Amino acid sequence: MKKKAASEIMETPVSEMSDKDLEPSKLTSAVLDLERIEKNLYRSSEHWTEFQSKQLYGGLVVCQGMVAASKTVRPELHINSLHCYFVRRGNSEIPVVYQVENLRDGRSFSTRTVHAIQNGQSILIMIVSFHIKEDSPFNYQHTMPDVPPPEKLLSINDIIEKYLSGATENVKSKIREVEGSGIMLEYRHIDVEVLLRKQAKEPRRLLWVRVRGYLGGDENVHRCAAAFISDSFIAWTSYMPHRHIRLGQITSLDHSMWFHAPFRADEWMLYELDSPKTGASRGMSFGRLWTQDGTLVASISQECLMRPKL
Repeated sequence: MKKKAASEIMETPVSEMSDKDLEPSKLTSAVLDLERIEKNLYRSSEHWTEFQSKQLYGGLVVCQGMVAASKTVRPELHINSLHCYFVRRGNSEIPVVYQVENLRDGRSFSTRTVHAIQNGQSILIMIVSFHIKEDSPFNYQHTMPDVPPPEKLLSINDIIEKYLSGATENVKSKIREVEGSGIMLEYRHIDVEVLLRKQAKEPRRLLWVRVRGYLGGDENVHRCAAAFISDSFIAWTSYMPHRHIRLGQITSLDHSMWFHAPFRADEWMLYELDSPKTGASRGMSFGRLWTQDGTLVASISQECLMRPKL
């Protein structure tokens, strides 16, 4: 049988691919694989630097905290929500220890608290809720925005080649710095102007995103991967109306997610972002993740700290 071309594999939904076509995602080994130290105590010793920054990427810490919490509940329970605060800056050069506390185990719900710890101090505090699957007659959702499919949009490298072929390497590297390494995640931006222009814009952003490679069949793994995705671009959405002001600092203060339906993070999802308010050095942003069939699978909220360059 003729082997599929790489381009054909890339655009085939994971759920329709045979095992021989599936290559494990780098996210599994680089982010999701935690070492168990003791009961309810886990450690991550190496930190994948998806986005160029001197501090730990917040989405990585949230994602790993969810992994740690998931290891302490019954397998039939799935993460339905999380709420967390970033209380200290994380250091990308030292391990993170995840301490899980069992708050409650009920018939339908379980609740865990997670402390992400470096140098004996919490850098993140999170509460994670798990819910068993239940059928319900109550089902409603908004309609997904009408956008072009990801297959008809340019990749980041295509955008750079088409619009910035004559630009300096410094300009190109700055775009890649915001977009990430491209090894872990892949994007397709609906509005290319968001990347190419520095002018102030309405704080609304639409892009397709997926994890590169195969994540397996564990539903909680895909929800942890979505948390890794969710912290990208959301804070920057708050900055979009203020591009005329030189930015000195932008960092996440808190982060919440609600999961509504099963999905695969290694298949394309539309990430819809908007920021209704900035003020008092803080920016508020909301996000929604949609599958290609129009199902709303997750909602996100985040407040970030924004300060101008002095």
